[in-house]
Amino acid sequence: MIIFTLEHNQYGSCSIAVDFKNRKFQPSIEIEGTIARTYLYMADKYGITLLESEKKLMKEWNQLILPTQRECRRHGPIERLQGNEREVIL
Repeated sequence: MIIFTLEHNQYGSCSIAVDFKNRKFQPSIEIEGTIARTYLYMADKYGITLLESEKKLMKEWNQLILPTQRECRRHGPIERLQGNEREVIL
């Protein structure tokens, strides 16, 4: 992945950067795993289409950046509320 900036402060406390001209989105490394797990869940449960290159990247981020304590704490209540689990958190 090509990094286009080291600054992730365009949107206040949301740690991302967007290059609108080149249509690129770049999260900070700290949130890559959370984003990956969100996309993988949405693709699995709701049929959101990901390109093969996107799936590969999301799987890499998921492996490299483990679930945060916050994600793990949220997993149980969300599973009970929605009736399905997020396998990528387990």
